[in-house]
Amino acid sequence: MGHYPSIPDAVVTALCDVDPLQLAESKRVHGWLKDVPEFLSHGAMIDAGVVDAVLIVTPHNNHLEQIEDAFAAGLHVLVEKPMCPTVEDCQRAIAARDRSHKVGLLSYQRHTNAEYRYLRTLIQSGAIGEVRFASAYLSQEWKRFTASTWRQIPERSCGGMLLDSGSHMLDALLWCSGLQPTEVTGYLDNRGTPVEIDSTASIRFSNGALGTLTVCGDAPGWREEITFIGDQGSLLLREGKITLFDAHGAELKVERVSGGSTPDRNFIETILGRDEVQSPFEWGLAVTRLTQAVYRSAADGKPVGV
Repeated sequence: MGHYPSIPDAVVTALCDVDPLQLAESKRVHGWLKDVPEFLSHGAMIDAGVVDAVLIVTPHNNHLEQIEDAFAAGLHVLVEKPMCPTVEDCQRAIAARDRSHKVGLLSYQRHTNAEYRYLRTLIQSGAIGEVRFASAYLSQEWKRFTASTWRQIPERSCGGMLLDSGSHMLDALLWCSGLQPTEVTGYLDNRGTPVEIDSTASIRFSNGALGTLTVCGDAPGWREEITFIGDQGSLLLREGKITLFDAHGAELKVERVSGGSTPDRNFIETILGRDEVQSPFEWGLAVTRLTQAVYRSAADGKPVGV
């Protein structure tokens, strides 16, 4: 919500939440929203005819209904991750978008982040040859920050940190590398909560490459790392800085990458015909498919196909 005041062509015309106290808090934090009309149901907001597009930032179990209702009403849709918690729901969301011929965008920020876009461009250009190994790591204080919220209620969140914040890293692993997962072995640790806090997965890809994903939700501070190793070099992202190693081990540090945007700006620019969707719903389907495979593997105690 904080990006919209800086987008000249975007006007927030309605707020919707089932909790009036949450609406009041949003207006307190974002003073520029104080005169925006409020609604207690998404159906009432849609029926009022006051919006052309919606930003969905609700509990995960609500996403599909709200996506389908918005598209059916001829609205454009920007939805927070995960798009939907199941493969079947993701497929329904994509079908709803296709029927509506409206813009559907998933808020995976790394698709518009300058550093991640540069990583993807380098890999696509063949800078490190064929990717043979890929690894992503995320740690943060997710357990503490989400305590006593819907994110730790399985019926509403449909999963823990892997499905939530972790999905950003799983998406980045797939989107930057272009690799297609075929098999995964997953392990989960709820750390005494109703949902998984820590998770790790070993992944095999269609070209024979291997990969790992590690998500730690009870760690001090925040850290995000990603690594790609090819047959002609490797790429590392650490502390927001990119390092490229060529086939001979020569090191090049990329201190600064220009450009980049946000999903919010990309959403508005695409609606206005000045850009194209950088994070389409299909990536939500790909991420959910792999996430659900990790969950199945952890439950069954063996590798599963993706």
